[in-house]
Amino acid sequence: MDKVVKTARIALVPLLIRDILAMVIIVGLFWFFRDLLRYASNKIVLYEGHIEGKTGLIKTKKLNSPLDKVQSVSVSSGLFGKIFGYGTISITTAGSIVAFDGIKGANKLNVLINEQIEKAAEAKMAKQARLMAEAMKQ
Repeated sequence: MDKVVKTARIALVPLLIRDILAMVIIVGLFWFFRDLLRYASNKIVLYEGHIEGKTGLIKTKKLNSPLDKVQSVSVSSGLFGKIFGYGTISITTAGSIVAFDGIKGANKLNVLINEQIEKAAEAKMAKQARLMAEAMKQ
């Protein structure tokens, strides 16, 4: 029988590096497309008298409410949200709570929504006062 001089195997480290790199790329692509879909399906539009919004692609939630029916608006953000200026806006109405994730300038939008709510309330009170004054004249 011949004597074994050397046994050779495939190098493990290059295989592991290649496999880990492939997994990172696949996970990265998955996250990229997931975030791209979230970007395309998450939107809030603030009008003078009402607010509209849509979140989700498959399981969607829609918000279409007059501003006087909005009960509360809250903003939350984590560490990256504070660094990069985004957050989650949760809008509560009588019927539901809709959360919009990853909204750029969430704190500024919160202030704008609250200002529009105040304007809507003032306009409603002015209209009621005008109607009462007209009723008293008759």
